Formats: sequence, C-alpha cells, structure tokens
Amino acid sequence: MGGYRRAGWYSYDRFDNAGRPSADRVIPELQDLRVGDVMLTSPTDGFVVRAIDPGRSLVLVIDHRGSRITSVPMLSSLPDERTRLVLRIRAHFRPRHRLFGLAFDIGDFLFMRRQLLGIRQRVERQQRMRARSRPR
Repeated sequence: MGGYRRAGWYSYDRFDNAGRPSADRVIPELQDLRVGDVMLTSPTDGFVVRAIDPGRSLVLVIDHRGSRITSVPMLSSLPDERTRLVLRIRAHFRPRHRLFGLAFDIGDFLFMRRQLLGIRQRVERQQRMRARSRPR
C-alpha cells in the first residue's frame, strides 16, 4: 500500500496515485515495511509508519502544520478462515484548515470505501487463484 513508489492505494488511482494503476497482486519486494517509512500521498509527503503489528495492524500518521491524520487498518480473524479488515481514520485540523477538514470528510469517505472494495477484490481474486491451484 502507498502511492508513487509503492503498490498504490487501491482507490481512485487518477487522484491517489498520480494516474499510475494500483497493483493487482502482492509484490514481494514491497513487503518490507518498517517503522519510520513514508507511504506517499503526494510526490514529497505522506503517512509515516508509526507502528507495525504484523498480521494485525498498522499505524500511519500525517502531521502537517499543526493538523494530524491517523489511519489504522486492523485485521481480526473470523471463523472459517475469514478475516475482517477495519480501517479507523481520525483527523484533527487546526482552525485554519477546518474548511479543508469538511472537504476531507466527504472525500475520505469516498476514497476509503473505494480502497476497501479494492482490497476486497484483490483478496477474493487471490483466494480464487489458490483454490484453482489446489489438488483435487
């Protein structure tokens, strides 16, 4: 996940990833994410990885001129080899950025919905491919 030098945001690539299509598969060389890495949302700035709990959660933070956005995707196991993905977003904007905050709420809802659907599509495709390759 992440724009520009990573696999994309699986959302509206024209806006989120400078028009570059998001990856449609897992790219092994992009799996080495570390605390302190930046997941770009623009050519020069983005979410800083603050914490990683492999297979469970990822804490991403943007601090920009006194405003802060946190994004935390969390996975939890469900019965029958299923997994639930919950994405928590929190944003705090300084008074000067409140107008941006209103636009952010609307845009973020649309983009996050598309991102979650994009992730679901990729996971389901991968599951179908695994099922086909299993011996019968």
